[in-house]
Amino acid sequence: MKKTKTVLLIGIVITLFYSFCAISKLLPLERIELLLYDLRYQIRGRTTPPKEIAIVAIDDKSLEKVGRWPWERSKIAAVIDILKKMGAKVIFIDVIYSEPSKDDEILKDAIKRAGNVILPIVFDFKGEKKNVQDGILVQSAYSAIANPENLNIFFPIGANDVLLPVKGFSQSADALGHINMIADKDGILRWEVMAIEYNGDLFPFLLIQGSEEITALSFFLHDEYV
Repeated sequence: MKKTKTVLLIGIVITLFYSFCAISKLLPLERIELLLYDLRYQIRGRTTPPKEIAIVAIDDKSLEKVGRWPWERSKIAAVIDILKKMGAKVIFIDVIYSEPSKDDEILKDAIKRAGNVILPIVFDFKGEKKNVQDGILVQSAYSAIANPENLNIFFPIGANDVLLPVKGFSQSADALGHINMIADKDGILRWEVMAIEYNGDLFPFLLIQGSEEITALSFFLHDEYV
């Protein structure tokens, strides 16, 4: 009995110690965990991406052929039309067009024709709290939360403001998803924010929107591919 109590006491002490470390996020221990995390991925090695997903990248070759970035929006519209004709079931665009341009009508029509384009939004966590009203924004939030009472315990990352695409684009898009990425303390990006709270709603990451339809091609533009 005494031995059992001793083992139980040691277990409780160890649990409390690691719980404290997890909550307080002690820098040395967190740094070790990040290094071990990277090591696990190095041991796993590279994986082959699914053939059903295609990345249309803004790389050196495309810049040499099409011209320097930013491209005219009519060119982006042409790419959307091509992807749709090739059978893309969902098209993700990781470039936010928040300012008007001369080719907006062309791009808006292409997004509307495709009917499966998901556009990005960017949340701002600093500054004054704002209440941006937009129908498609609210429609793009998670429609239901299984246990909403848990949000009071594990409160999600909250934003104060949001940057939206040009209104004609967002109204023609199938949905909106955020592209915010938060680096670890060492400045390395290792994970995505699955949901961000804004004005009482939870908004998913870009690639979660329409993820059930990813069985063909995707249009994905991101700085890491430039």
